Amino acid sequence: MGSSITHLITCFLLLSTPFVVSLTFNLTDIGPQNQNREIVVESPDAINGQGQAIRATYFRQLHLWDSRSGELASFTTNFTFVMDSDGRQYYADGFTFFLAQNNSEIYPGGSMGLPINASFENINTTTQFVAVEFDTFGNRFWDPFVYEYNKSMGEHVGISISSLHSVRYQKWSSNLPQAGVCQAWVKYDSNLKNLSVSFTGFLNNTPFRQDGLSYTVDLRQVLPERVIFGFSGATGALNQNTKVRSWSFDSSNLPGAENNEVSSVPSPDPGNGTHSKVGLVLGSVVGILVTLSLVGGLGFVLWWKKMKNMEKETRFDVDLINQYQMGNGPKSFSYVELAQSTYNFAENKKLGEGGFGGVYKGFLEESNTYIAVKRVSKSSKQGINEYASEVRIISRVRHRNLVQLIGWCHEKGNLLLVYQYMENESLDSHLFKEKSLLTWDTSFKAKLGDFGLAKLVDHEKGVQTTKLAGTIGYMAPECVVTGKATKESDVFSFGVVIFEIACGRKAFEYKANENQIWIVEWIWELYRTDTLLEAVDPRLGLDFNEEEIKHLMIIGLWCVHPDPN
Repeated sequence: MGSSITHLITCFLLLSTPFVVSLTFNLTDIGPQNQNREIVVESPDAINGQGQAIRATYFRQLHLWDSRSGELASFTTNFTFVMDSDGRQYYADGFTFFLAQNNSEIYPGGSMGLPINASFENINTTTQFVAVEFDTFGNRFWDPFVYEYNKSMGEHVGISISSLHSVRYQKWSSNLPQAGVCQAWVKYDSNLKNLSVSFTGFLNNTPFRQDGLSYTVDLRQVLPERVIFGFSGATGALNQNTKVRSWSFDSSNLPGAENNEVSSVPSPDPGNGTHSKVGLVLGSVVGILVTLSLVGGLGFVLWWKKMKNMEKETRFDVDLINQYQMGNGPKSFSYVELAQSTYNFAENKKLGEGGFGGVYKGFLEESNTYIAVKRVSKSSKQGINEYASEVRIISRVRHRNLVQLIGWCHEKGNLLLVYQYMENESLDSHLFKEKSLLTWDTSFKAKLGDFGLAKLVDHEKGVQTTKLAGTIGYMAPECVVTGKATKESDVFSFGVVIFEIACGRKAFEYKANENQIWIVEWIWELYRTDTLLEAVDPRLGLDFNEEEIKHLMIIGLWCVHPDPN
């Protein structure tokens, strides 16, 4: 019977093959309680007196890609951190969020705990890693160099691949030597092969969010299948303190990679005689029965879930139809109807990409009207409840300066919203030749688009979601810190738009003089010195009414006033 038992165990192991599932966690208050549990900390001794290095990684490795199926995972991560130099004016070196091959080395100083021993001759390595560095010390050998000023850029955020030389970077202000809470968002889209980074910095002690740092890279080419991931930091001749306060992570699964997880099980020893044959037959029969039972049970569970989802979708659609069938409110569209109107969501019909998905231009032959169709991304965290809430909230609002919601579609997991199409493009397209949420109708009346999508808010009930989709320069300081949007923060954003109209420049201009980078701080300074007219759009020349434009800018200052009351 020994061989039959072995055969039965083999069948059971084959049936128990684990699926390659996503890796998801949310550590809201990181402390000593996480060490040696969720977080593994490594801190080798100083090397030749060069300083200290530390690495904190999640206790499980990330299955990033699969060699057999070729599948590559997507992931998003968000973390908050505080940097503190204990009041010292000189500090170094920063820290990184990284993914690297297992058993890689840790080095101090300018290496920031990454697996590369930094020196003038050595800024690259064969050790595979990808890092987002939050660098507080400009090193003239490998950090970004500003030739105009003949010096290193200094504090910056960069994307590095097996090298200390960043392939992409942006200037950054950590608020040191004063301590301040910063936040970062790192996202990898396996379809677009795009690694993107957003982060908060400080300007005159005021936090703001910076976007636009991204790099196209196929991580299968630069990282092994399984990687360790987490944070690394180091000090050299100078030092600073860095504390990661919270950390969330979410990766997609690897469809088609299930078979890679099968543990190798030794074949049963060949047996002789009747007992061996009977055992083999018995084991096979039992294995088949177990297989049929599991497959049947799995099939029932999948069928039951499908029926529940269909019931939920039907109930959702019926509720909305009942709510609006008596009036001229939004209507329900079929997926086929919207797909045909946008030529199956063709790229050349795409008007833009928002936090929740793409927007496409469509044409409805029945009503002879153009429409804008927002297609909620399947990777979006926006679920059916939030979607239903959003439709109800937007549908209740009627205002001449809001883009009208025409209808919705919810079929087979597809979530779509249908808006009126704005023919004369956006305010940004006229000011800066770019697109924004402020659009123009045929009479050039301003309308706000994407209402309710950047943040799902019913002002009677408060914030209903936790995902903040803000834009650099427009977000009120409290939004960056609390992650919550309010009526007051909407007014703040409106004030920023007023400044853009009056000044003819963007809310955030990285290349501007230091005191003019953020338009809000710049206008406040001009107001204090009674020189507001210096900010007027130079393209206007002298063709404007001074009193009117002063009044306009003062209204903007009231909107961005630090005291919301």
